[in-house]
Amino acid sequence: MYELDDFEKALAHFGTRVDVICAMEMGGRIDAETAYKNIKLELKELKKILEDQFDHTLIVAQDDPEMATFQLLQERNMAKIVVLPRLGCEGLADMLYRYVNGVYIPELWGPGEAARLWCYRVEVRETQANMAFREGHREWNEDLFA
Repeated sequence: MYELDDFEKALAHFGTRVDVICAMEMGGRIDAETAYKNIKLELKELKKILEDQFDHTLIVAQDDPEMATFQLLQERNMAKIVVLPRLGCEGLADMLYRYVNGVYIPELWGPGEAARLWCYRVEVRETQANMAFREGHREWNEDLFA
């Protein structure tokens, strides 16, 4: 019987969970159940984008010394790679937070939705023992593109 080596065991548990937590700011009063349903419906498209980008994907640091090897694997259809400037939970959480608030909501849903919807926390779990989150609020007026 084939047994997984340590590397394969590590890969099996890498990136097991990414939580994107959003808050809706609505002009009128609505109950929590209605708000939850609205968020769930509106975020299906984001889930699809993230799955297309990261599901069954090998994430590689842009300065990885074996970049040529990873690119060769992709050219031979042996791996789907995504190159990112910063790897790890912290880097991925920050990138997703900035993307959702700075690009996804304003560009795909327009200024009306951007005025009422804000992703205030992105949590990334690499393993059960390793996680990071990126948190922020609209009121902080941070530069999402810095």
